[in-house]
Amino acid sequence: LARHSDGIKIIFLALSTSVSELFFLIFFWSIAIIFFGSLIHYVEGIEDKDGNYNAAFDSIPRSAWWVVVTMSSVGYGDCYPITWQGKIIGSLCIMSCMLVLALPMTVIISKVTRTYHAYIQKENRIELRRQMAESKKIDSSNYNSSTAV
Repeated sequence: LARHSDGIKIIFLALSTSVSELFFLIFFWSIAIIFFGSLIHYVEGIEDKDGNYNAAFDSIPRSAWWVVVTMSSVGYGDCYPITWQGKIIGSLCIMSCMLVLALPMTVIISKVTRTYHAYIQKENRIELRRQMAESKKIDSSNYNSSTAV
C-alpha cells in the first residue's frame, strides 16, 4: 500500500526519524498516568473519616483510566473528582498534559514537515532528470535524422 501512496511513505519516513521523540512522549505519558492515577486514587478513592469516598476512583487502574481520558481531553464524564483536592489534581493533570503531549508533538510535526519537503524535492529532481533525458533523446534523434539527409 505504501508503494502507491506518497502520503503514507512520508508519514513512515517521518515516524522513523522521530523514534526518540515518540519514546519520550510515551515514557512521560506513562509516568504521568501512573503518578496522577495513584494520586487521585488516594485523594478521592479512599474512605475519609466520615465514611465517604468516590466509587469512581476505587482502584488505581480505574483512576488511571480517568487520567488517560482527562489527558487526551476526551472527558467522558463517567468519573470525575468531587473533593477540592481532587479538582486541583485534575487541573494539574490537564496542565501537565499540555507539556507532556504538546512539546514532543511540535518536534514530531516539524520533522513531518521537513520530511515532506525533502521528499517533494527528491521527486522534483527525479522528474527533472527524466525530462532532461527525454529532451536529450529527442535532440539526438533530431540530429541523427537531419544528418542522414
